[in-house]
Amino acid sequence: ESTNPEGPISSFIEKKGEGIHHIAFAVNNTDEALINAKENGFRLIDTKSRKGAGGMDIGFLNPKKNKWGIN
Repeated sequence: ESTNPEGPISSFIEKKGEGIHHIAFAVNNTDEALINAKENGFRLIDTKSRKGAGGMDIGFLNPKKNKWGIN
């Protein structure tokens, strides 16, 4: 559920319906985690970390199929 009716989560739910928008993992080094994910067959949205909510470093993986065919 979105906390902001004009925010990206609200927009996502309106377009795609209810469901999981994203899952977050805490890591010590976001850039290293993104490199590791790419090396292990995951498609990336972000190749380097960027600032997210609360000034935290974030990076997104692409939800499309990875090398294992998992969506």
